[in-house]
Amino acid sequence: MKLLLTLSIYLSSALVGTATAATDQDVRETIRQATTTLAAAEAAGFAWTTTEDLITQAEKALGEKRVEEAANLAERALKQAQNSVAQSENAQARWQDMKPK
Repeated sequence: MKLLLTLSIYLSSALVGTATAATDQDVRETIRQATTTLAAAEAAGFAWTTTEDLITQAEKALGEKRVEEAANLAERALKQAQNSVAQSENAQARWQDMKPK
């Protein structure tokens, strides 16, 4: 499971482009990736509270044809979701360090 989460994060990062103007399809894919990664973070108990709101804002902006704004929001949501999964993995690896001595 941990390997799957790590792979999805790296693949998601590779698919998000920054050099070209985003299209509706690009934004929808980024939103899908953010939603999937957020679900993984929720399953691990480490979802950040702001990520879902960013996804909602991105979907709204896309619906209103504000594609660049939607792309920025979706990319922020994806990055937050990836960071929350990374936080979960870090906590799993270092839980002994947090145990009282």
